[in-house]
Amino acid sequence: MTSNIAESLNAAIKAARELPITTLLESLRRLMQEWSYANRNIAICTFTKLTNKAEHELRNHYASSLRMKASTSVRGLHSVEDGDKTFIVKLNERTCTCCRFQLDEMPCPHAIAILSKLHQEPYQYCSDFFTKENMLATYEGVVYPMPSQNNWDLPASVESMEVLPPIGAIPAGRPKKRRITGPNEIKKTNQCGRCKQRGHNKKTCKNIPK
Repeated sequence: MTSNIAESLNAAIKAARELPITTLLESLRRLMQEWSYANRNIAICTFTKLTNKAEHELRNHYASSLRMKASTSVRGLHSVEDGDKTFIVKLNERTCTCCRFQLDEMPCPHAIAILSKLHQEPYQYCSDFFTKENMLATYEGVVYPMPSQNNWDLPASVESMEVLPPIGAIPAGRPKKRRITGPNEIKKTNQCGRCKQRGHNKKTCKNIPK
């Protein structure tokens, strides 16, 4: 099982993986340089307390909370009626029985329904991870461009070093370039252009066209 970040990175460097090792490293460095520059500019141009994605998510939660009815039991303990279900929210502990409050570390629609009733800002219940300042701190590091190889100033000890490939057994056959899909993943199958059924193509179609 892999994460979405790993899948996105694998798709971005798919063509670069065929390059020699030195060219591959330079391609990865240039890719990191472009990403850091783009994300740094996005953070600089953000004029809200949270990042754009977090602000959009918070607004969607607010829109969902408008159809809910909130009531208070004691200070810090509230209940929210969402249709035929009732959810318990503890603002002091930042928890909700829907579990989205504690997992996302951002007020869920039930918590926002209570905050709207109490006339409180939801930003104080959001994790610092979603703030603009945190995003700026993430991309404050600079990925410097590499000069031409002719201008490199290498020490004599490094220039005389001989780097050999690792010793290991190479399995027979052509190496796989695609990962093995899991049993729960949807696998695409061919669709015939003549009978419109899946599992074969037009050349191997044995069905009589209508």
